Amino acid sequence: MSDRTPDTARLDAAYRDSPFPGVAVWSRLDASTRLSDALAAWDIARAGLDARSASAEALRAAAWDSGAIEGLYRTDEGVTRTIAQQHAHWEAVARDAGPDAEAHLAANIAGFERVFDVATGSRPLTAPLIRELHATVCEPQQTYDVWTAAGVQAQALPKGVYKTSPNHVISRTGTPFSYAPVEDVQQEVQRFVDDANSDSFRQMSTDLQASWLHYALVRIHPFADGNGRVVRALASLPSWRDASFPLVIPQAERARYIAALAAADSGEHQAFVTFVARNLIRTAEDVTTAARSGPRNGIPPRAGYRPGIPMEQAEAAALLLDRHLMVCHDEVTRDTGVGVVAAPRDALELEPTFRHVRSDIAQVVPGYRFQLRDAPPTTSDRLAIVGLARPAPDADFALINNAGDVLATFVVDEADDATDRLRSHVEAALRRFLSLPS
Repeated sequence: MSDRTPDTARLDAAYRDSPFPGVAVWSRLDASTRLSDALAAWDIARAGLDARSASAEALRAAAWDSGAIEGLYRTDEGVTRTIAQQHAHWEAVARDAGPDAEAHLAANIAGFERVFDVATGSRPLTAPLIRELHATVCEPQQTYDVWTAAGVQAQALPKGVYKTSPNHVISRTGTPFSYAPVEDVQQEVQRFVDDANSDSFRQMSTDLQASWLHYALVRIHPFADGNGRVVRALASLPSWRDASFPLVIPQAERARYIAALAAADSGEHQAFVTFVARNLIRTAEDVTTAARSGPRNGIPPRAGYRPGIPMEQAEAAALLLDRHLMVCHDEVTRDTGVGVVAAPRDALELEPTFRHVRSDIAQVVPGYRFQLRDAPPTTSDRLAIVGLARPAPDADFALINNAGDVLATFVVDEADDATDRLRSHVEAALRRFLSLPS
């Protein structure tokens, strides 16, 4: 909506005093360490598979929920899943969501695909492309609401054209917030494009790049309406390029999304990086699951995949893990000066995890992340991951550590799914070594 306050000059000045942060500022924020693990698991899952169906499913989810976040139609998780996975009668479900919902979905998909062209190098990221992106995602929208002295009025939406009237806003609490002044939009968009094409930008991590693209452009708010759809599509550029899937921000995350943006507006930029990273991780996990599930997307399961490990080999893994943990314990003691002490039963935490540990490991099955709490508290990444991997589709399973070392290999008995037993043996080995009660 357009500005509801007459004090445009003051709000213009407020933006000029604090314009969108450049890459030099954003690059000093903290990147997610978990995201690299999630992206690595996705790389492993799609190795040797046609993972396009999983990426296409994520694209439909991203495009559909982007319009729902904007309030163009209604959705919930079930509706989004139906449309993303193209279940029976999904077109009817889309039509029932609201007027022109199908058209908005198609327009948003086309917008995300334009950004994909930039990610693959087919198109450069330029100011004209951003205007073209706006025209694409807003193609079905004819009008937008404008606050005037007479109240809210519907006006024709200019598509692919920078705003010609201020679009500063007043929050629900009555606090005004400024975007780029009309006369500054062209130069601010060019500053944005220059930063996005810089070496400094390319050196940032995927989550820092995605969050900066989103936040910087939304701070400019270059168009009369539709800015959210534009920035959500553009924020997918890094993940399209690095992992071949878009950033999905679910409509169910809308409240947290707005809160993270508000925190960034108040100077807490890290809050928005964290929000984007969390949704990139979730998207990576979703496409990994979709690629592995196979039949839902018409992709056959990996030939020869057999989960589980026999009891005897689980015991061997536990014994080997004992030896590995002894080395880890010595390293922790040397680095921290604190030895591992007896601790209550809940001192040991296990959770499923995936990690890309070696480039020649084609598939990783769930392993476990271990964190020991002692007094005084100490942690070490050397105690972080121990899991099972398959070095090649037709190879035996291998026990691997956090550094990617193959500690031992095992023959897999197709009839014996003993993953739970392996977990129990691993936990028992840890408890024996750490002198924890069983």
